[in-house]
Amino acid sequence: LPRIFALRNRFGSPWVSEVMIAAGAIVVFFFNGYLTWIIGFSSFSVLLYYAIGHISVLRQPAGERGSRLAAVLGFALCLVLMLAVPGPAVWVSAIIIAAALAVRAVASKLRNR
Repeated sequence: LPRIFALRNRFGSPWVSEVMIAAGAIVVFFFNGYLTWIIGFSSFSVLLYYAIGHISVLRQPAGERGSRLAAVLGFALCLVLMLAVPGPAVWVSAIIIAAALAVRAVASKLRNR
């Protein structure tokens, strides 16, 4: 992501990211009025964050990581719950993530020229 999203306030909070997320939630609510959709997007995002955390545990050296079974089970359960969120959160989030990864790849190639 652009470096601006990493800016933190004096409490360590990534305030630019939080403002963007809040603005996105307001826009979604303004255009469709379904609070369940916003809850779905939030749930999907949090579950994706935790799924990445479980993958990270699996990549740690054996002496630093906890239970491998717990990490695999946690990852699997996060994926199952991600697919069960209400509204269009799954497919819209997948499109947004794919677009963000594509922009990142293009930006990386342009930067390395």
